[in-house]
Amino acid sequence: MVRDRFQFGDHTVWLKTRPDVELSSIFMTVWIENKQFRKSLKTKDLEETREKAKKQMLNLLVKINSGQKVFSITVAELRKDYLRHIDQKMAMGKLVKGTVVNITRRISLAMKFLETKRHTANTAIDAINGDLWKDYPAWRLEKQTMRLDVIDAELTTIRAMFLWAKEKKLCGEKNIPEWDDMQDAEDSKRRRITATEYATSMGIITAWAHADADSEDAYTRRLVAMVFMLINRSGMRTGEALQLKNSDIHATPKDVTMNIRAETSKVKKPRTITIHHTGAAQFCGWLKYWRRFKKPDDYVFGCSSGDQSGIDPFYSTFKKVREGELTKAGLAWVDPYHGRHMFITDCLLRGEPIHLIAKFCGTSKKMIEKTYDNVITGMIGRKLAERITVYQEDGTWLVVDSPDS
Repeated sequence: MVRDRFQFGDHTVWLKTRPDVELSSIFMTVWIENKQFRKSLKTKDLEETREKAKKQMLNLLVKINSGQKVFSITVAELRKDYLRHIDQKMAMGKLVKGTVVNITRRISLAMKFLETKRHTANTAIDAINGDLWKDYPAWRLEKQTMRLDVIDAELTTIRAMFLWAKEKKLCGEKNIPEWDDMQDAEDSKRRRITATEYATSMGIITAWAHADADSEDAYTRRLVAMVFMLINRSGMRTGEALQLKNSDIHATPKDVTMNIRAETSKVKKPRTITIHHTGAAQFCGWLKYWRRFKKPDDYVFGCSSGDQSGIDPFYSTFKKVREGELTKAGLAWVDPYHGRHMFITDCLLRGEPIHLIAKFCGTSKKMIEKTYDNVITGMIGRKLAERITVYQEDGTWLVVDSPDS
């Protein structure tokens, strides 16, 4: 039912009430951008409605004059359009497939988080306040144990999607995700681990993995233990191990050769690594008795299907042993990446050339020298202590074995 109308510039604004609802609030309608804009003004007083409608029109015109669209797109539409944009960048050679996979996964996580904030797929993106993303880290940590810098990377991807939408005039500055800085937080720094601590944690994880063979999570328990072993024997990153496919592996009981695909590597470079003896035999045992999916393109550590990696099941299952047995032993801070550190440390202590370790582990010589400075410095000190310089009366000197070496 029409209650009133007035002209606001070139626009005719209608004030109406619902005919089927007695004493309903008055709402305004106006045609903008070839669509009907409708908004309840939450009052039954006609004079108050006119003033509210004029303020709303002023806001709409300011929005239009600044280049923004009045009608935003939904969360589902943003996801679809942004991923199409990402696919185009990959087709142009600006992104590799692995990066696109990560972006897609992070945006899917964003959708799940928004649902917890009562923002469905049909929510307009300009209705989402950027500050709500401050709760995202706590939400992620409720689901699984993970490093804060990983969460920060996820939020950075989500922010990039909203910045893209802002560039397209689909949302404003208030909709851009904001969160508290996590990179410098003490908790995000990985604690150094001793050989004894790592051996203890591996023993706990292995015993836990085999403790209840009939449990529903028996498979994922074994998966966790196997991935820990594989990282420790090969120096792989966790994501590299969990994204191995059957076609990446050539296995015999004596050695296993694995091709790390560029899209799964942090440095986006492929490499080939080999593990021998005990590690190879254990991995072959997994492949023979526990591997669920065996087609060439299936993931070695697939859980529910061969075309999905076991990343999420791995972390959700690892959380159980971390919050249980590892916490009881005072080792709740241990994570899979410590196996990579132990591998690199062991290689350094055996005297392997740093440039070869870097190549094998998919990192740089500079990064190893920086990260493992304490190990390298200790090795040099011990090396120097093995020999001493003896000065002669005639001014010459000799380098001889130390009596304490």
